[in-house]
Amino acid sequence: TILSLGSQLFVFDVGEGTQRQLAFSKLSPHDVTKVFVTHLHGDHVLGLVGLLLQVDVSSFEVRDKVVDVYGPPGLYALLKMQLLSIESRLRMTVVIHELMGGVVRRRRRRRTDDDD
Repeated sequence: TILSLGSQLFVFDVGEGTQRQLAFSKLSPHDVTKVFVTHLHGDHVLGLVGLLLQVDVSSFEVRDKVVDVYGPPGLYALLKMQLLSIESRLRMTVVIHELMGGVVRRRRRRRTDDDD
C-alpha cells in the first residue's frame, strides 16, 4: 500500500511485488520517504531490500537522500543480513526505527457533580 502526500510517498508492508506495483502506478521511487513494516513475515518485508535499492538508484543525483523505515524489533538485523548476503550497499541514508509494542490506554473523564 502506498500513500501519496504532496511530494512524499509512504509505503506500507513491502512484499515482493511492491516494485512492480510502484512501476504500474507511475509514481517515482525517488519520492519514497518513509516505509512502514507491520511485522516480519515474508509477505510484508521481502520486498524491502529491492525497494530501497530502487529508491537509491532513482535518487542517484540527490545528496542527503534519507528514507525512514519503521518496524518491529529485528528489522535492522534482517535488513543488514539481506544487504550483506547480496553484497549490496546503499548510498543514501536509511534510518531504521524499531518500535516496541505496548498497551494503549484511553481514559474517559467521568462527569462529577462539580461539572455543573
